[in-house]
Amino acid sequence: MKIALVSLIVIVFFTCYLSELVSAGHGHSHSIHTSASSIRLRTTENFNVVNLFKPIHPKTPDSLGFDIYMAPLIIQEIPPGGAGEAADRFGFVTADSSGRLHIDSTRPVVYYSQSYVDLGGSVYQQISYLWCYVRDNTECFGKNMGIAVQGIRMTMDGAGSPKIIEVLDDTSNHRILYVSRTLEDTTVDIFGKPLPGRKYSIERNQKDFPDVVVARVVERGPEPSGPFVYIQSCSHDITTLLCRCENTQFLDIEEDILYELLPIEELYLVGINDTTWSREILKDKHPRSKEEKNWLLRALRLPPEF
Repeated sequence: MKIALVSLIVIVFFTCYLSELVSAGHGHSHSIHTSASSIRLRTTENFNVVNLFKPIHPKTPDSLGFDIYMAPLIIQEIPPGGAGEAADRFGFVTADSSGRLHIDSTRPVVYYSQSYVDLGGSVYQQISYLWCYVRDNTECFGKNMGIAVQGIRMTMDGAGSPKIIEVLDDTSNHRILYVSRTLEDTTVDIFGKPLPGRKYSIERNQKDFPDVVVARVVERGPEPSGPFVYIQSCSHDITTLLCRCENTQFLDIEEDILYELLPIEELYLVGINDTTWSREILKDKHPRSKEEKNWLLRALRLPPEF
């Protein structure tokens, strides 16, 4: 089944956080009871050996609709001994005759979409990136779907620099965000010190938004660019985001790998716009509403303009 609404898949993925997962490589389940402090602590973790995924530069520079340097650089942790490394390779999504999805990890692909959001009367550009992994025994995407999805959505300021970055999924079930240093500093100037129980001024009341966590602030580089995205092996949790201007948090790169950027409409060809699957993902946990597009306004103490 196909639909014409280009933004559906982004709405589905980014207006909800998925049902509870069981981490495949860490031997224990995670829940909303994971503390915000532990989420922030893992942003300081260093990986030993990683694969670095970088975007292929398009033959036509303007074909993406945004600068190639806004695409993320993905740092994928390689576990000791390389166990599970194949499952940590994201790739091109295909479907067989039964509708089951498969990942061609020999062809690394990141799917992208552009949108705009109205935040308090000002309109900001957003770019979403999704990538897909093999997950043969999954409980989070419905029976026999066979894939897991990770990703980020960036909200840019008027100069095109990322100010807010939302993480698609995390095994803690928290809604994790990163904000730029300049946005946090502006928020401090307007609203003052952080609220009780919070680390950053931009975070709203913990009682009203217990699942929302700003994991860290990200420095602003000399030019607008997408972040380094650090991904834990097996769970595929994003442990941290870093500006390209910041010190890296890994010891060695095993392999530099190029990935393709494809428009998110490519996923429609394999049925990811199917409404039944959408309900499987949502599980009525975070129903969409007219206000959901502005959830950033409700979850963060945003300045009038940034």
